[in-house]
Amino acid sequence: SFTAALYTAAKAVAPLYDINGSWHIDQATKTVTAVVNFKSLGTVTNPKLYVAINEKLTTKNKKSNGETQFFDVCKKMLPTQSGTALTASTTWSSLSFTFKFNGNYRLPANGQTTSYINDATEHSVEEFTDLKVIVWIQGSDKKVYQAYNLTLSATPLNIENADISVKNITIYPNPATDN
Repeated sequence: SFTAALYTAAKAVAPLYDINGSWHIDQATKTVTAVVNFKSLGTVTNPKLYVAINEKLTTKNKKSNGETQFFDVCKKMLPTQSGTALTASTTWSSLSFTFKFNGNYRLPANGQTTSYINDATEHSVEEFTDLKVIVWIQGSDKKVYQAYNLTLSATPLNIENADISVKNITIYPNPATDN
């Protein structure tokens, strides 16, 4: 089982990626856009970026076991549950992901294949104001090398207006006589 000692040992391991970014939801179209910025801080074998749209709290999916609330329920993995392969780079890179929740709400009857949500025609999001987007980078060894809760943005996002931290900047020629 997970112990305080295991937590302390894991916390002492230096991260091998730096991640930040933000996400936006267009309530009218039920479209989520996420921009993820990342750079490598070390060596990871076959790194992949995973992006998950989660609903913070759901209550409509209660069954017969007495549970009435479910926290951090995954609603969609972007672009798929297989993640996105990364090429290690020590400079900042960005990826943008977009997903539209189509149709109307439907609660799946169970976890069987015949009850899966068809993304083209329906969704299982109870409240679009209760979503969040989390990202993580994982290697082929299945270790998570960094994770991040993306920041909700009030304005629509694209790769051009991504919030990328700049550590150093050089401007030349200095001094300049024109632009």
